[in-house]
Amino acid sequence: MISCDSMQSAPNGCIQYFTHTTGMSRYMSDTSYTVCVRVEENYCWIQWQPEYEDTFSWGTPLIPSDETTGPLGGICDADDFVAISDANTKPFVLRVRSNGNHALNTQNSQKAMSDTKLMVTTTGDTDVLVTDKCDDNSDHNEDMDDEEEEDYETVSDSAFWHIEVTLDNVFSTGMLVEIEHSPQKYWLATVVGAFGQLLSLKWEGAEAEPDFWFDLKNRKIFPVGYYRDKRDFKIEPPLNLKLETKNIVDVTVKYFSKNQTSVANCVKLNLFTKYGFTNLSDIFIADTAVVEVSHEFEPHKYWFARVVHNYGGRLALQWIEALDPQEEAKDDNKDYFYLYFCNPRISYLGYANSRAADDFFYSTPKQSINNSEEIIDKYLAESTSELNEFIKTVILNAKELQPKLYKTGCLEQMRVKDKVLIFPNKLLKLCPASVESVAMDGKHVVIKCDSDDTIRFCYPNHDNQCFLPLGWAEEHQISAEFGDGGPAKYVSRHGSRGAPIAIQKDSRIDEFEINTKLEVIHPKDKNKICEGIIIRVTPPLIWIEIASDTITVLPYTSTDIYPLGWCHNNGLEAVKLLTNNKKSSKPTKEVKESKPETKAETEVDDDPNLPSSPSMPSSQSQCSSKSWCPRIFINHKCFTGPALSKSKICELPQYVGPGPITLVLQEVISKIIQVAYVPNRVLNELSSLGFEELLKKKDIKKTDEIMFKAKYQKRTYRDDVLVARNADQVEEYCRCVCGHLKCCYNL
Repeated sequence: MISCDSMQSAPNGCIQYFTHTTGMSRYMSDTSYTVCVRVEENYCWIQWQPEYEDTFSWGTPLIPSDETTGPLGGICDADDFVAISDANTKPFVLRVRSNGNHALNTQNSQKAMSDTKLMVTTTGDTDVLVTDKCDDNSDHNEDMDDEEEEDYETVSDSAFWHIEVTLDNVFSTGMLVEIEHSPQKYWLATVVGAFGQLLSLKWEGAEAEPDFWFDLKNRKIFPVGYYRDKRDFKIEPPLNLKLETKNIVDVTVKYFSKNQTSVANCVKLNLFTKYGFTNLSDIFIADTAVVEVSHEFEPHKYWFARVVHNYGGRLALQWIEALDPQEEAKDDNKDYFYLYFCNPRISYLGYANSRAADDFFYSTPKQSINNSEEIIDKYLAESTSELNEFIKTVILNAKELQPKLYKTGCLEQMRVKDKVLIFPNKLLKLCPASVESVAMDGKHVVIKCDSDDTIRFCYPNHDNQCFLPLGWAEEHQISAEFGDGGPAKYVSRHGSRGAPIAIQKDSRIDEFEINTKLEVIHPKDKNKICEGIIIRVTPPLIWIEIASDTITVLPYTSTDIYPLGWCHNNGLEAVKLLTNNKKSSKPTKEVKESKPETKAETEVDDDPNLPSSPSMPSSQSQCSSKSWCPRIFINHKCFTGPALSKSKICELPQYVGPGPITLVLQEVISKIIQVAYVPNRVLNELSSLGFEELLKKKDIKKTDEIMFKAKYQKRTYRDDVLVARNADQVEEYCRCVCGHLKCCYNL
């Protein structure tokens, strides 16, 4: 028996299935069915012909005026017929429709298959002959799903805490509000649902009436009590709302009997009623709003910055250098810096002044700012403005909702020279680092890399980086540069201790799944936002592939990541570097067909034609480590077998790695599953007992179980696959994968 998920099973809807270059298709009377032929390596055309000359016959002939062709279109639907696509159309299929009158079909036979372009079938047997070999570069293996590109799932919006804060529009289910439905007339309504700038409301006293939609941009919605003391306004239901007198009286009496303080704590609601905003981040009005921003590495020093642009909460800021905004250069090339409005560095006007007792003060970030005292006086005077009060409310609300990376009390116990691990994007490897300074009882910690003094960051000011306990490397099986011995010997050599920190578990990180898409700021260009695919998750870090040679690793709390479509919604364009690299027809390096896929030549890194890869270091010491994997090359010219699409193989990058062995092999296996005709079948094969036994036979015993995902026909499949964790066995492991999938061993 053949398993439903086996690579040998026929595609859905195929009654007869041929897997060689020749075969015999038998006619079945009184049946509608499809005959399928697998596309073999280097073949791209098919020819159908009868077994013997003059033996073909089929049904009552319906010949149009042009006798060079057979029945077409609607004529065929009236009788028995056979439909054959063009000879080079993949996949190769023959569709048959037959009634039960076999005798009449034979009696009225008048056309032979060789005489007509619409090739009809036979009452006997038909030869199936696959002919015409293709070029190596031809796209003869088309995807049987007929999908033009990979359909990745996206990370849910709820996974991004800063986006959730941004989209908070204050209105909650059950909230009572006042609606001005006509000039100087208002009535009460209850919020049924909030959907961005649209609210679903129900009029008070009209339980039988349907809900209605209300757009916040109408600016006719106010907190309860807003109109109570306005003599010019009258509480009255809309004319089209037919309410009984009793219901009107009940609502009115209840409204005026409410406590007068019911309007309090509605500051955020006024953002929508007075300014017509659709989310909280709109309060940072471009060229109007001014905020205080702390220095990067000195969190007690603040200066003023003006909001130049607001992209859905991501602010382009400019340091204020003059009293008159008109005196400041309006130059698009000026050094703007970008921060999300809920970044810890951003505060409202007057914040540093209010904490003067804690040694907070104003300090200019540039020596070119001369009249600093006048600037301070001016913006402290503006700190009492209504706009600043709104900004203060929004910022404080956002900071309360920011998730915590570390368990309570950990940061307060940190000391200078404590050792931690960091994963800087500049090196893209796990490195030991030291605590340089601790400020504000652990609320701000400056970290410096031990191997590169230029790599420094301040947590939480730089929220796209974090530090990890020394035991994190072993827990996630990622090598760290401790030198001779493990973390204990490293700490002993430096006369320090491991920082007493622990990562806070948060279910939010579970929403970041492997092979899901999002948008991320490019690690080298803060002006560029790119589409990326998550290739690994090691809490609290997520690994995002931006291009075939660029990977960025960020904590899940970073404000540098966004849901897919965020750029489009905010008038920006997301750069698709990954797609462009995959579809690039120009190879980055010539790969010989006989070259094993794990062969990593030393001259590869010196090849000027290869793109520079800051994402994966290639030092000799790393490549010799058993946990460090060399580059795995993907040969686009090899035989791809019955399971993998060659056209999609050609879109893959030329190589993956080098890097941590688990990460590199995980990426390779994920890509193999993605380019399969039927991805869930390949996943089933690699997670099968047969593959496990093959690894044991090849003496590959040191393996890890990693969960992979396959998506096919709008369904998602998950299963565990064994992956080698010893660099010495990578080559043999890759050969096992290729052999099990019946493709070239040098793929």
